[in-house]
Amino acid sequence: MSLVDVLKAQKQAVFQNQTELDEDMCSYLVFNYQDGLFGVDLSYVREVVEFREYKPYPIAIKGHLGIINIRSKILPVLAPVQLTDGTKPIQGDKVLLLEFAFEQAICLIVKSVQKVLIPGRECEVGNTINLKGQPVKLIDQFIITGGDAEDGYVGKSVSQI
Repeated sequence: MSLVDVLKAQKQAVFQNQTELDEDMCSYLVFNYQDGLFGVDLSYVREVVEFREYKPYPIAIKGHLGIINIRSKILPVLAPVQLTDGTKPIQGDKVLLLEFAFEQAICLIVKSVQKVLIPGRECEVGNTINLKGQPVKLIDQFIITGGDAEDGYVGKSVSQI
């Protein structure tokens, strides 16, 4: 076997191992929310935009901050009680748009975002993983909205709330 054949075989083995590794990884968006790190499956992320002002509801609704206009769509801005103790004002410089089942969208005000790959064996909602020495809790729409989509007002118009 020539040196070229050996190098080709090694390159093929590395490519095969990398392909298998990629298939065993999950893509998550990790964000900082109220001094905690949380991760949501990247397939739920519609987009991340720079912070813009939102309008509070005329009456207080538990877990909600108000509404925001993004690309001519009026969307609810949530303050999930499951992700915070509720003692600090919501702060952030980004608006995270999440879209769950049936194209229902919600927004969260977050401080920072980053895309990460997580080993498939750790990609279970409710798990807390270690990311560079920091705990990151993996969440989904039920944790964010505090129940099912209907209970959490996900995607309802303001007049329906």
